[in-house]
Amino acid sequence: MELIQNHTLAELGADGARIAARAIARAHGEGREATVLLAAAPSQVPVLDALVGADVHSRPVRYFHMDEYVGLPAAAPQAFGRWLEDTYLARLPQGSPYVFERIDASGAASAAASDYAARLPDGDFDLVLCGIGVNGHLAFNDPGADLEDPEPVRHIELAEASRTQQVDEGLFPELAAVPRHAITVTVPRMLAARTIVCSVLGAAKAEAMRAMLENAVTNEVPATALKNHPDVTVLADLEALSRVA
Repeated sequence: MELIQNHTLAELGADGARIAARAIARAHGEGREATVLLAAAPSQVPVLDALVGADVHSRPVRYFHMDEYVGLPAAAPQAFGRWLEDTYLARLPQGSPYVFERIDASGAASAAASDYAARLPDGDFDLVLCGIGVNGHLAFNDPGADLEDPEPVRHIELAEASRTQQVDEGLFPELAAVPRHAITVTVPRMLAARTIVCSVLGAAKAEAMRAMLENAVTNEVPATALKNHPDVTVLADLEALSRVA
């Protein structure tokens, strides 16, 4: 795991986009479509902003997202698929040959999970862009999640800390408005990737960052599972690193 301390968001975004573009270009250099798994969160904005301008959008990319609320209308501004469309995909150069495999969790959750699992790539993702939660979650794999889950996608009940984080980040007006269930890509399926870039921003993530870096791999801090991957870069601002010795 490589840790890069960034003094500005622009610096963090440029570092992340450079690594991401290299991973996408590698797939194109092998003569195939690139596969990219995206998180939808404020921590991802700097890298996504910079990646929009990278010279990798003229050849095919298939995008996936790692989690979605159950029962939230697809057009809701808090829906992660909608957020990614507005924040990133709609800003790509006109005519970019991409496909977005969006999770449809508006109906039966079990069917949504199995349908999405069937649409995931057969092999490893070329690139994963992720963050970590205030409780150390990866995607919506909260503390206690199975780090060796045999299933690629799960229908899960969200921990209160994960739901509260959505309120604290201004995505919902109150805890009661945050859905209680979600569809999430599991930790092993996330780690089945050639390259991972993890962006962590702000003082609210400082304790989770400390735990990720200093603890042994444990499902009580799912983000520690990133230590098991051979090509992970963690990008963090000074506030996120404020509790790291």
